[in-house]
Amino acid sequence: DALVLSANPSTAGGRFSVFKLTLQQGSKPVMVASAATGDVSQATLSPDGRWLAYVSTESGRIEIYVQAFASGGGRSQVSNAGGAEPRWAPDGRALFYVQADTLMRVPIEPGAAFSPGKPEALFAGMTPPVTDSGQTYAVAPKGERFLVLRPARENAGPPEVRLVLNWFDELRALT
Repeated sequence: DALVLSANPSTAGGRFSVFKLTLQQGSKPVMVASAATGDVSQATLSPDGRWLAYVSTESGRIEIYVQAFASGGGRSQVSNAGGAEPRWAPDGRALFYVQADTLMRVPIEPGAAFSPGKPEALFAGMTPPVTDSGQTYAVAPKGERFLVLRPARENAGPPEVRLVLNWFDELRALT
C-alpha cells in the first residue's frame, strides 16, 4: 500500500511534485511526477493502480496529464484547453476534469497502453475551487452521477418550510 501526495520537496521555494510514500515504517517518499517548470499537483490513481492523472502548470496553463504509475514514463496530455481536478470513473474507462466552468469527460480505452479519446463536455455550471481542499465535485461509486458543490445564491432568503397538520383529515375531505 502507498500514499500519493503533492509536496514541495524544497524549503527554498521549489516547485510542487508528486510523490509515492510506501506505508511501511522508515520508508521515504519517491518522486513519481515532476515538471521542469511549474507545479505538479492534484494527483489521483486509476482504479487499477496503473495510471496516475495529475495537473501540471509547466506549459504556462493548468493542464491534465496521465502517466504510468509504476514506471513514471509515457506521459500523455489529456486536456487541450486547460483542466483541473482530475477524477477517474470507478471502472477506469473515463477520466473527468473541470475546464473553466464545464465538467469534461475523456473516454479511456482499456489495454496495456494508455489510450485516451477526445475530451467531451458533460455539463456547465461548475464553480472555481475555492474550498480548502480544492475539490468541488465527486464521482458516484457507480460512475452514473456527480456530487457537485454549488455556491449559495446571493440575497436568497431562508428556504420556505410548510407544515401541514392533520393532513389525513385534509386528504379525507378531498376524496
